[in-house]
Amino acid sequence: MTPLDVANKARELEGVKFRKYGRELKHGIDCIGVPIWVGQQLGLIGSVHIPPYTFPPEPALFDELLPRFVDEIEAVEVGAIIILNGEKSGRPQHCAIIVPAIYTGNLHCIGAMMMPSRAFIGEFKLSAATLSRLHKVYRYRGLAS
Repeated sequence: MTPLDVANKARELEGVKFRKYGRELKHGIDCIGVPIWVGQQLGLIGSVHIPPYTFPPEPALFDELLPRFVDEIEAVEVGAIIILNGEKSGRPQHCAIIVPAIYTGNLHCIGAMMMPSRAFIGEFKLSAATLSRLHKVYRYRGLAS
């Protein structure tokens, strides 16, 4: 299993409806559901119980849950899970998986996107503004380099 396998599996979520607390494609997925679903589909993580949480989520959701099945790394790379601070709160409140842009090779993210008219899992640029909100970067255990 490689980081590119992670990115390709994450891309399968594009267009899936966003749903708070969602873990199933049929009903929708939330942002923490993205790395959980991808990891489970690839056999990198087992069953994960996430207790009910508030929206926006408390930082502990990311800082305590994710380290159970991923390792913190220093640099953003394809297949990595990034944790982002909220734009207003400055606290960890969002996560996404890093993917290579299809034509340019630049880095993009697959994660929850909230638009006024709809919410869904989509791809967005890993921009300087996004990087300025970076809290932590993780890598699934067991991935080949």
